[in-house]
Amino acid sequence: MEYWFLFIALWLASSLAANRLVPFAHRQNYAQCPKDVHYWVAQVLCPAIWITAAVQFWLFRGESIPPNLRSAGVWLIVCGNALLIWAWRVNPCFLPSIVWVPFNRRAKTGPYLWLRHPGYLAMSTSAVGTFLLLGQSWSIWPTILYLVLLIRRTVVEDRVLSGDLIMKDKTLFNWLGILLLMFFLSISCFAQTFIGGGANYSRSSYGVKDGPELDSGNSVGVFGEGQYSMKLYDFRMNARLLSTVNRNYPEYSLRSWEFALRPEGDVYFPVKEGVGVVAGGGFQYARLSSDLGVVSGVNPLLSAGVSFNEKYKITGTRIFTDKSNLNESRLRGWRGRFDATQAVTKTIGVRGSVEYSRLRSEFLAQQYAGWALTFRLGVVRLWR
Repeated sequence: MEYWFLFIALWLASSLAANRLVPFAHRQNYAQCPKDVHYWVAQVLCPAIWITAAVQFWLFRGESIPPNLRSAGVWLIVCGNALLIWAWRVNPCFLPSIVWVPFNRRAKTGPYLWLRHPGYLAMSTSAVGTFLLLGQSWSIWPTILYLVLLIRRTVVEDRVLSGDLIMKDKTLFNWLGILLLMFFLSISCFAQTFIGGGANYSRSSYGVKDGPELDSGNSVGVFGEGQYSMKLYDFRMNARLLSTVNRNYPEYSLRSWEFALRPEGDVYFPVKEGVGVVAGGGFQYARLSSDLGVVSGVNPLLSAGVSFNEKYKITGTRIFTDKSNLNESRLRGWRGRFDATQAVTKTIGVRGSVEYSRLRSEFLAQQYAGWALTFRLGVVRLWR
């Protein structure tokens, strides 16, 4: 019962902080602006998260989520509300309706340096935090509907702002953030969840088809990754965002994100005790972009590898497309990976990996080729 008082205290503190930190002119503009359909639907779905949790708690007095996840919910609410107040404070055009804003009036400071829609990401974070803190399974449905609404609103707003080509790729951060938040919703299931990130070193080149290639030099970057594996249905969802910076040739700096759905490792062939062969396949949506162009497509995946004592695994994955994206491009390549998992407790472990990938793509009159070496480290929730 005490976490309900904590929930009320967090939202009261956030309201007081917003009244103190957000300029009065910004709050007045928000209050006087006409409200659209998205706004009124959100006003129903957002309170529905804690209302359905309250109804379930009152009827059954049950706790559907383990207590150790409530602290994660507290941090998500705090971080989400802090990001929302920050975005509202620096953006005078933070409004409840979708309107076209001239480029010279758009916010370019604070969280808008990295995110195009930090407000939507903040609202998603707070919603998931509320679900985890209150810990009632019924509230997962309004939470999912609320996240879908925010995704829809992000798409509509991007269409309104589509004339701006400079900031367009920052929307990727919001998509990844919402996908990772969806993974948090499934932590309480009988599933294996991985949250982590790492560093990336890549080398790439561009050129005209059948012509000389221009070496674009070296790039370094960071990425975040979330993974969810449902043992019951034996499939894996994976989302990853990568951003690299090329100091010598800024126009070759790459941004990419991937979302995969695949039954990787669904077939296991034992060789001897503790050693076996794994094989699988699936589909992946991948997007690569730079100032020179964009490559995107749905890629079939075929993977095979060797597993040792469920702690170590070496796999190779083949990625390929055949003009299956908007730019009539082809994306093909392969990826080799070594994973090591070490259990810390019965349900929590640490996973690290080293990955080498090589990709090649053709789009318009240019071609792209490159390779990357990736290191990752994160926390994995082991099978129960």
